[in-house]
Amino acid sequence: MKKEEVKNMNSQNDFVIENGVLIKYKGSTSNVFILDNVKIIGDCAFMGCEYLASVVLPEGVISIGNYAFLGCTGLTRITIPNSVASIVEYAFYTCSGRTSVTI
Repeated sequence: MKKEEVKNMNSQNDFVIENGVLIKYKGSTSNVFILDNVKIIGDCAFMGCEYLASVVLPEGVISIGNYAFLGCTGLTRITIPNSVASIVEYAFYTCSGRTSVTI
């Protein structure tokens, strides 16, 4: 799926962002492109989003927090940019569906 198509499916209202930290994703689409103004994926930001299938992080994200994708059992694809310097040990805890990680 192209970046433009995914962006059109996400709404600014789908994200709770404070000072560049994605606090919570509250949307319902299965393919998510994180907004460009996000620098950190916060602790538990996608917790329990079982329907989530793919996530694309924009260049500029530097960190993925504790349990950021906890319980995202449907997550099969994630694209992580070179800018990410830190992925906490349990960031993808119980994400058993992953088949593709692109860095």
